[in-house]
Amino acid sequence: MEENTLIFYISDNGGPPRNASTNGALRGHKAQTLEGGIRVPWMAQWKGHLPAGVIYDKPVIQLDIHATALGVAGVTPTPAMKLDGVDLLPYFTGANIGTPHEALYWRFGAQTAIRKGDWKLVKHNQGNALELYNLAADIGESKDLAKAEPGKFAELKADWDKWNAELAKPRWGPPRQVQGKQ
Repeated sequence: MEENTLIFYISDNGGPPRNASTNGALRGHKAQTLEGGIRVPWMAQWKGHLPAGVIYDKPVIQLDIHATALGVAGVTPTPAMKLDGVDLLPYFTGANIGTPHEALYWRFGAQTAIRKGDWKLVKHNQGNALELYNLAADIGESKDLAKAEPGKFAELKADWDKWNAELAKPRWGPPRQVQGKQ
């Protein structure tokens, strides 16, 4: 089976703060839209189809696994399927040297984020305001550029709002903690 199976190994959304986990230079942790909660390592293996030992460094999202599995099965997605992911095989093999996503989006309870290129607009549970970061210059999300880059802020906010308007209203959010209970 190993010789004929596409396998994904995926980490689970950043280390939680209650154990010995570390997210290194990344700010935030599991259950947050900061990089420490959403940037995770993952690997793919498909012997004879994917090159071994290659590091792919363009942003992808776990939603891509569905579209990739459909591609492996020979299924061409239709617009009616409204997939959020893309088939990664052409990118992993080098048949497509572009970027799989123009932008990546997150919505998790009151937390939100959009990453477009090196830029990220995020609202996380450590504050109520939208914050803007250039991840190429600041992977630790330590210098909020919202006021210094109003044009980029407005662009990403408009893109996220347009994406969000196409979605169903959330039916759940992150778990709430009752004071004194966990």
